[in-house]
Amino acid sequence: DGGPGWEGCVAALLRSAAAFAADNRFTKTHGAVGVTLFDPTDSAYQEKKLQSAYGVADTQIFKGAGATAIIRDQESGSSAAHYAARAGAVASLRLLRAAHPGSVRALDAEGATPTHIAAAYGHAECVRVLVDELGGSRVATDARGWIPLMYADFASDFHSERGNGGWSGRSAALVLMQGDLLAQLRSLRVLSEDAMSIPCVKRVVTSLAENPACYEALNAFLRSDPRLLDPGAPLEFLLSLSFGKPADTSAADTAHGMAPTRTTVVDFPNRREWLARTLRSESNFALSSSFQEYKSSANGSRLTLTDSQAPWADLFKWARLNGPAGWRNSPLHHHMRSTTHIASGPGPERDLMESLAKELSGDGVHEGLRGESLRAENANGNENENDTEKGAPFAPLLTRAECKSPVYRPFHLPEVLPVRVKTAFVIFGQLLGYAIAHKSPLPVALATSFVRGVLGRETGDFSVRGTETETETRQKKRHLEELAEMDPLEAKSLAWILDAPGEEVEAACLSFSLEETLEETEVTPQTTAETTLGDHLVSERVTAKNRNEYVYLRARRQVARVATSSATRATRRGFTTVIPTHHLAVFSTAECALMLGGCHDVSVTEMRASCKLEGYCTTHETPPQPAWLFRFLERASTDERALFVKFVTGSSRLPPGGFDALEYPLTIVSVPLSDIGLGSANDDSDDDGDARVGRAARAKRVGFSAKINKPVKLSRYPLPTSATCFNQLRLPEYPTEQVLHHRIATALRHGVEGFGFA
Repeated sequence: DGGPGWEGCVAALLRSAAAFAADNRFTKTHGAVGVTLFDPTDSAYQEKKLQSAYGVADTQIFKGAGATAIIRDQESGSSAAHYAARAGAVASLRLLRAAHPGSVRALDAEGATPTHIAAAYGHAECVRVLVDELGGSRVATDARGWIPLMYADFASDFHSERGNGGWSGRSAALVLMQGDLLAQLRSLRVLSEDAMSIPCVKRVVTSLAENPACYEALNAFLRSDPRLLDPGAPLEFLLSLSFGKPADTSAADTAHGMAPTRTTVVDFPNRREWLARTLRSESNFALSSSFQEYKSSANGSRLTLTDSQAPWADLFKWARLNGPAGWRNSPLHHHMRSTTHIASGPGPERDLMESLAKELSGDGVHEGLRGESLRAENANGNENENDTEKGAPFAPLLTRAECKSPVYRPFHLPEVLPVRVKTAFVIFGQLLGYAIAHKSPLPVALATSFVRGVLGRETGDFSVRGTETETETRQKKRHLEELAEMDPLEAKSLAWILDAPGEEVEAACLSFSLEETLEETEVTPQTTAETTLGDHLVSERVTAKNRNEYVYLRARRQVARVATSSATRATRRGFTTVIPTHHLAVFSTAECALMLGGCHDVSVTEMRASCKLEGYCTTHETPPQPAWLFRFLERASTDERALFVKFVTGSSRLPPGGFDALEYPLTIVSVPLSDIGLGSANDDSDDDGDARVGRAARAKRVGFSAKINKPVKLSRYPLPTSATCFNQLRLPEYPTEQVLHHRIATALRHGVEGFGFA
């Protein structure tokens, strides 16, 4: 087969072929009778054989053997170079290249070069030698227009040994990405418009996103020239490619009701840079019209802070005078002035945002402030827009469902808001839009349901009876997860209803109803009303048979009270005047929450010191999975560590005091793989569509009988899950560090919300 160790035979065959074409000093002619192909006793020959075996071929000794080097078999059209590439025989390829320079670019019956074949079989060193030494091409196309990257074995990273906790970087795909990457990505763009090639393009994009080394290499390339992602630029299509499996991103965020199956190949920092560039471009384009709007309010353009500890009233007044253009066109610190101290620059702006976060969330605000602002409303309810010029603005705007909740949501207010209250939420929405557009976060942890509503990503209705779809199942889980984040106490109660013995559930005398309280204002007193859940009667009792339905209906209602509330709608109205929500479609809801509220720089050392282990046998040795996890987090970015904290605790921001101040300590719970259905490890199905990269199938087609080493299917292993009520990470007992890192990275980068309710 021409594999490693057979280069001596390859050299002898080529030398024999050369002997028929012309005599050389390694050939002895005996008259006109025949030819002795080589003399084993010739020391010069032995020296040349050794040189050839180590890749130092003398092109002269194979002179005349070129025709033999490019002979193709009749069935598959494969040449000797194709067989050598399939076997990873680098030395043989060097010999064939010495005999005929064009042999490494020869085409088989389907137009594939040896580089395509080496990539398909995952021979990274073979690919490197072909493209970097022997004249092979990274952008050569076969009969379908596919480049070697379309054939590449992305799984070969997971066959290699790890060193110092890092990836080996020896995959064939990674070698291909080390040169001509822009041209290769351009080819993918063209192929993404070809129906026959779409299945393979999906496989390639998903593999680039989920293979850590390839993911990092691609995004390092994008960081070198962010303009490549601009509208109309060659790689803009990477932002719109959304591939993946629901099993991997079970609750991944999508806008406008699209199926949550997105795998993002562009990392979070690159997407943030793209967003900033896009917004700057649109701002410059609209500057002529915005400038007039901004100039007309020049008298009120200065943001004068009379009370640095309670700046909401000053900001409210400034925002009303300047309108959306004031938020879009320049940072707040360009406008800030203080009556007591210097207030210009990024530092004072950070102080301003921290003070606003405390005032708007009610942290540190006098208990009577909110009542005072509410009493400023007109008692007769005959408000108009001019009334908002009088008195203090409505504050605080946010609250927590209970004191131990890690996140904030708007107060539950009437469906029709008083003008001053509505205006306050509109300006609050503009402040949130500003936080994203100018990378100036408001340091408060916002509930995912509220963020989802502001973005317009409201969850639709679903059937709770009969056969439900996979999408409906994901929606139910998402409601439970978001409720657990907002109101851990109620989430624990619902978890008890799901798990308790049926007789205990029925003894609780629960019914399909929910008491809902609205906050008091001068024009609307505090009211409590009983709401029916679904199409049930208020008097209908919860039983062991219908308790699942009750739990899901109650969770959905509580989440909808936040996501679709009048306060959220007013906030969204202001938000969209500053930043168009369609630009945020490339971000998950969790990532948007991170941009809105910012994050702490999480200390992995402190996390490890306060972390508890549950379900691990520590009698004899330290369990490896937690150590692997912390090693991954040490190398992760600040944003990725914050996302990790969010899906374990429900918030990307830790309370004062850090991990030690959590009500429940961060706990890693072991989940044996035997408790999880993983399917067959010997599954021979090829889920790459028409990718033509099934190596066993290709080997059979060309008559190559060597044993094929199947890649590890990492998607067989489930993602971790979390119970945010108790700050628990439920970590499957992954067999290797490579698998654990892959599944954690996949969850963080492509589906941080895909963690199950417990």
